[in-house]
Amino acid sequence: MLTRVTSIIKLLILCCLATVSSCVQEVDFSTAYQKKVVLYCIIHTYGGYSRPSDSDLAPDYSVYATSSGKQRLYMYYNSAEGKKEYLSEARARLWDDETNELLAEFTRVSNEEWNADYLPPYKITGGSVNEYSIHLRLEVEIPGQKTLVSRATLERTINTAAWEIHYGLLGGYYYIQRNILPGPVWFLPEAVEAVVTSIPEEIGSASYQYVKHVPVHYLQSNYVFADPFNYSDDRFLYGIRVLPQNKDGESHYTMMVEKIQGETIDDYHSRVYYTYINLLYVSDEYDHYLKDAIVYRIRHDNATDPLKHLYEDQVFTNVEGGVGIFGIEVRIHPSEVIFD
Repeated sequence: MLTRVTSIIKLLILCCLATVSSCVQEVDFSTAYQKKVVLYCIIHTYGGYSRPSDSDLAPDYSVYATSSGKQRLYMYYNSAEGKKEYLSEARARLWDDETNELLAEFTRVSNEEWNADYLPPYKITGGSVNEYSIHLRLEVEIPGQKTLVSRATLERTINTAAWEIHYGLLGGYYYIQRNILPGPVWFLPEAVEAVVTSIPEEIGSASYQYVKHVPVHYLQSNYVFADPFNYSDDRFLYGIRVLPQNKDGESHYTMMVEKIQGETIDDYHSRVYYTYINLLYVSDEYDHYLKDAIVYRIRHDNATDPLKHLYEDQVFTNVEGGVGIFGIEVRIHPSEVIFD
């Protein structure tokens, strides 16, 4: 009897192992890598434009100054390996979502980049107070696919004199806030890499060649209205999201940005990094995306992480028929920072 029971137990164990083995073999992880069109377009309201970071994990908030109203749209197919597949053909147009007026059509300038000349209007109501009422719709037509649609709205009155950022000692900043900042608002650090050429024998001969924007990983601050979602080890990772406030009047805060060490290239050339802080007023869609993107980057910013290249499928998207983000920002450009 004991022998029979033992045989039955062995048979059950073998059946269970066979079932588990067959389940493991039948799991198709490729379903997580469904091919989708990725859109990235942040409409700015001044003479500059934003771009995603080279890592494609979270935007590095880079801005290039320009006198034109150039807007950038990035489009490509996502990939499990992090390799982009480019669209062979597409038509992208920007519409006023309230009046249905065609505002601009994007023109392809590279494999993944399309440009359009457009600046949203705003109303100056007195002094430094601007009123924004922007309702946009982005439509992308791709042969053989359903039209991709995304919407973004910014309804806000912004007083650009409500704050000052001063460059202080030891590369830090101190911040004076005079009024409540209407959310969503972000403080985002940024750095620019430059190569300095100088000839010691000639006074005033130094020249600067700006190479690229690079991500800044953290900043430190005693700012009391900061969302703690990305606070770790006495620092805020990748930026500060401003919380709703109920206090008005002048307040003073300090901020310290991660410093990136430069290096000497040769006797006449050196590599340096300039860091600063941007202040962004953003649409609700972009606010949601930024927070999601930073959380994802903190969790998966590792070269061996298998989820590293699934970024677009894992964070907030407002693109119907695809993934990505279409949003609006009012960026207080670094040139408006006051240096002591």
